[in-house]
Amino acid sequence: MVSTLLGLSLYQWDALENKSTVFIYGGGAIVAVWLSSIIVSAINSVPLLPKIMELVGLGYTGWFVYRYLLLSGHQFESPQGYWRLIQLLTSGSRGISRDAHKLARTSTDIKE
Repeated sequence: MVSTLLGLSLYQWDALENKSTVFIYGGGAIVAVWLSSIIVSAINSVPLLPKIMELVGLGYTGWFVYRYLLLSGHQFESPQGYWRLIQLLTSGSRGISRDAHKLARTSTDIKE
């Protein structure tokens, strides 16, 4: 299992044309995480701000649960809507524009 995964990843690495791009994106991601850590620790050092941020996060969590978990009657918030969206996005470039037009037309018809 591990040797197969390692062999597959080495094959994918050898097939890449721009290996420097992978290093640039990887380095950028590491720098972004490092800067985010610095910003969060700076915000955390302000006396009142962590409690306010905690309340904002609690409010957002409550809104998310209310909107997406308790009221799932909306078109893309129900499992059928998600599967339809995934099918629409994976149907190919010609299918996206054709299906997007149909979807836009049906989404206005479904709204209450």
